[in-house]
Amino acid sequence: MATGRGFNQHVISTSVYHSHVHAGIMFSVDVFDLALAGGGTLGILFVTPATPPIHILYDGELGGDAKLELFEDVTVSANGTLLAPINRNRNSAFTDGVTAYQDPTVTDFGLTLDTLVVPGGSGGAAQGGGAAITLDWELKVSSQNLLLLTNLTGQNHIAHLHTDYYYEFHGTTV
Repeated sequence: MATGRGFNQHVISTSVYHSHVHAGIMFSVDVFDLALAGGGTLGILFVTPATPPIHILYDGELGGDAKLELFEDVTVSANGTLLAPINRNRNSAFTDGVTAYQDPTVTDFGLTLDTLVVPGGSGGAAQGGGAAITLDWELKVSSQNLLLLTNLTGQNHIAHLHTDYYYEFHGTTV
């Protein structure tokens, strides 16, 4: 129990991300390809709202060598397949302002914000690999952002992209 001036109860600490889940402002999106072609890509297009800003964390996995990239201000000729982001607090009524699409047709990649190598291993015991960021990006409001996983091998491999994102409210509550 915390004691001292103004404290008369237990103080509980939790991670920021965990508190965003409880606040109902943390969302997830996943896409899979069971046989992503060699040289092929798996992508998620995020169209961010005018307000509030969102912060994004992501990871990607492939059964071989791959590259995972985040782009800002991409231009597309077709959005792709509409995705349904899931609120990680299943009791929250908060309405998500992000629109997400799988595998858009990109005409301009804009600015590359981040590039990660996904090592697939080598030799007879190679198992594939994954890469993830541990510090979130705050995406620009009213923008189109692309998370892209590229299969760098000549073979088909299982592929997966996962994102968690949350809203920033600067001291206000949902």
